[in-house]
Amino acid sequence: MTPARRAPGRRRAAGARRRLARRPPGGGDPARHAERVLDEGRARGLRLEAADGRTLADLLVGRIAGIELAEALGSGGALDPRRLGLFVRRRGHDATWVVAEFLTRELEPEARAWLAPPLPVAAADVARLRLPGLEVAFGDGDPRRVDDPRPIGAGRAAGLVFAALGLVPTAVAADAPPPDALAVEVVTRDGVARQARLWRAGGRALALGAGGAVEVDPRGLERLLELLRAE
Repeated sequence: MTPARRAPGRRRAAGARRRLARRPPGGGDPARHAERVLDEGRARGLRLEAADGRTLADLLVGRIAGIELAEALGSGGALDPRRLGLFVRRRGHDATWVVAEFLTRELEPEARAWLAPPLPVAAADVARLRLPGLEVAFGDGDPRRVDDPRPIGAGRAAGLVFAALGLVPTAVAADAPPPDALAVEVVTRDGVARQARLWRAGGRALALGAGGAVEVDPRGLERLLELLRAE
């Protein structure tokens, strides 16, 4: 987590805002949106919402600014890092800005910091875990299989829970799960059920959960499959 910053005074805050965003030449010209990859069809969308669902900002993010071929050739290939950033505009507005902090990762934290895990449940709240061919109940005593007299070790049961809940999202995905995707369901002690579908595609590990489809760290999926096979 990024440490909290000391709040600047008025003069410092104004300077910070000027460094955060600046208007490029021709910033309000809609004819330049396509050139800057700010057209609706190609720009990346970024929406910030409040806890009550209000939209705080709805932005379109385009290509890198500050790398202009003609200027670079005229200066022997040198670039001015102070001019680097990403073109940004509010959705539905033509005014364009260059935001440097997108490149310095001030506004692009690690994916795990802003993408919800496929199964957003605390391990202590799990009452049941359902996997293909296996359902485990957790109560006051040792975990037990449901409708199956065979014992299941407490270590393996806990490992399955932590592997299922601990899948780390690394990126948003647009993939849809295949019919043979691994189905996982967790039921909380309050009776709330959470489902996820897990699969591999093109060397990637993917999951579809409550927050949508995401890529996940493949090591987490492999660990879950190993524990599921360990009968």
